[in-house]
Amino acid sequence: MNPRLRKWLAGIAVVVAGLVVVAVAFEFSLRAIGPPRDRFYVWPPGMHVTFEPSPEYLPGVNGTAHVIINSAGVRGDEVGSDVKYKILVVGGSSSECSYLDQPEAWPQQLQQQLQQKFSGRRVWVGNAGRSGITSLHHRTHLYFLLPQFEDIDVVVVLGGVNDLTYRLAMDDAYTPRVMEEPEAESALVRRSFSIRPDSYNRTLPPHKRLELWRRSTELMWVVARRTLLPDDRGFAYQERRARRASATAFRDALPDLEGALDEYARNVRAMIELARQHHCRIVFLTHPSMWRGDMPPELSRLLWFGAIGDQRVREPGEYYSVTALRAGLDRFNLRLMEVCAAAGVDCLDLAPHVPADTTIFYDDVHLNEQGARRVAELTANFLTRDME
Repeated sequence: MNPRLRKWLAGIAVVVAGLVVVAVAFEFSLRAIGPPRDRFYVWPPGMHVTFEPSPEYLPGVNGTAHVIINSAGVRGDEVGSDVKYKILVVGGSSSECSYLDQPEAWPQQLQQQLQQKFSGRRVWVGNAGRSGITSLHHRTHLYFLLPQFEDIDVVVVLGGVNDLTYRLAMDDAYTPRVMEEPEAESALVRRSFSIRPDSYNRTLPPHKRLELWRRSTELMWVVARRTLLPDDRGFAYQERRARRASATAFRDALPDLEGALDEYARNVRAMIELARQHHCRIVFLTHPSMWRGDMPPELSRLLWFGAIGDQRVREPGEYYSVTALRAGLDRFNLRLMEVCAAAGVDCLDLAPHVPADTTIFYDDVHLNEQGARRVAELTANFLTRDME
């Protein structure tokens, strides 16, 4: 071999070996300073994302919204040793409240209101809400999170609407007993948690199990959220509303919901059993909405739920009407109350106690600042009704 070529290849080998050593050292350093890798985290610990929501797109929402994740991977304060009353909130985007500032989200306001009621007794509320997930994921959250949090006193669950919209979107392709499908559990865990123990990452490619890969993808997500996506201001809602407004047809007749309702009931009963195993109270909330038959045009323009088929497709398609959506959500709320009554657990029927307009919502089901205060107030009063 040419001596010059040999020298050049040797130099390349030294550089590559050096990069490998640096990468390995960096990987172990990240693992040493990062969160324990034997736990589940709904969101990456320490994550801080900001939004600049516009009241033009999100009525009743103002100012910068900070989403701050604590060291346990949920939105909220750190759990101090002086906390005497611990609550874990489980739900979808209506609990996540990503466009509301940290103190304005209803789980955080629930903490503040309970703190006032329990003078001298520090209250902690951890918000495990995650956008787009269903009761299957709520059940998964409780299964893995309750053993990690010490002595949770109350679990509060706000859900049901995503179970409905998932069923409607899937149309004829809906599978009621999805957990019986191969790889269902691992897919469910991946969707439920941003960070999982190494034992749950065995099915991933080797490079995706690295802490370096996770941190890099997390950083890219934050950068994209802050600089590339128009969704920081809520503009994406206008696009979704425009797609609904240009629907090719609206369906008034609901599909057969019994399979979805039965699955929802199974998941609710499983959550009740998990709470009992961990000796904590569980309280379910029916899901309120802005859907009503006499909806005026200025409110109808704020709606975007009810798509049929893949909701990522931007072309106009079919949607369910407001009447159908309201009827479907009423059935899920009714099934929830029936299951809770049969099991002897608490269920707060929120829906009749909040106005179906922009004093509470900025779209179909998401709470604005005043709506979050109202839900927190109703929930706090319900939780303390037997203590006063």
